[in-house]
Amino acid sequence: MTLPDLVGIAGVTCYQIAYAGLQLGRLQRTDGRYIALNILGPVCLLFSLVFHFNLAAFVAQVLWLALTTLGLVRIAIAKRTPVPHPAQLARAGETVAAARTEQAAKNNRRRPSAQARNKGSRRTPTTPPQ
Repeated sequence: MTLPDLVGIAGVTCYQIAYAGLQLGRLQRTDGRYIALNILGPVCLLFSLVFHFNLAAFVAQVLWLALTTLGLVRIAIAKRTPVPHPAQLARAGETVAAARTEQAAKNNRRRPSAQARNKGSRRTPTTPPQ
């Protein structure tokens, strides 16, 4: 096995660890380890492709790297965007209570209550055996 093969396998391993970590709840998409694995994976595979070129694999790796970089930029921008302080909300003419009420109303519109979800259900409550 050659060095390019070993580096390529390391890249595939990075992809698999990142995907498994995300699916198993061990990593979040904003976690630095997840992002690092998603950058290291295509870089390793691009190195391998220098020696054994395949156009389709090259395009896939470049796109993966570009999308991961875009996600990294979005995360950085989101971290820089400050969360409004309650005093800033009040100066803007909105009270904290009004902001919380509005957010609660949005959440209620998106998620029906348990009673509404079970409205069409024909299940009857069971009583525990005595």
